[in-house]
Amino acid sequence: MAEQTPLPNTLETSLTSLTQTHIDITDQASYEQALTQLALVQQMRRRITKYFADLKAPVMQAQKRLTAASTAQLQRLEPVEQTLTTVINDYETSNIKLDELDADALVNASLATGVPAAPLIPRVVTPAGHHRRTTVSVEVTDLLELVQAVAAERVPLNTLKPHTPALNALARSDGALFSVPGCQRNTKTTIVT
Repeated sequence: MAEQTPLPNTLETSLTSLTQTHIDITDQASYEQALTQLALVQQMRRRITKYFADLKAPVMQAQKRLTAASTAQLQRLEPVEQTLTTVINDYETSNIKLDELDADALVNASLATGVPAAPLIPRVVTPAGHHRRTTVSVEVTDLLELVQAVAAERVPLNTLKPHTPALNALARSDGALFSVPGCQRNTKTTIVT
């Protein structure tokens, strides 16, 4: 559990008082008293949120400055890293192709003469601690085609992720008439004071 940061005494006293309140609603007066208590709880929530937002503000600003400084310094390395990666890849690829040609020549010579071929010594030996890693990523170029492929069960369903903010906006605008296959409109009532 996270360590609790103490609140200023005035907030702590009010919070403690609010957390020890219990109200049974039995008539109009107790209903109105509950609404008043709810208003106090919601006001306390806003005060606590503001208190911690004020505490976090300088830290967030410092984090933004550090992130920007780090990004700026790392961007200086990008062109050099890209150039080195390109020339190394080009060198390795061209030598791999030459090694393949040499291997074909050795096999053909061995087959023609009947003498076993000498082992092939690669032109490039990658030093220990270095290796290639290929990263694969996908860009959706036609969403409708992807949806149709999922509908035809050629592509797994988990390749599509619903955009709930758009669905929520549609449910709010359509109201009780909301009708999207595979979706259910839910409502939650919040009492605002």
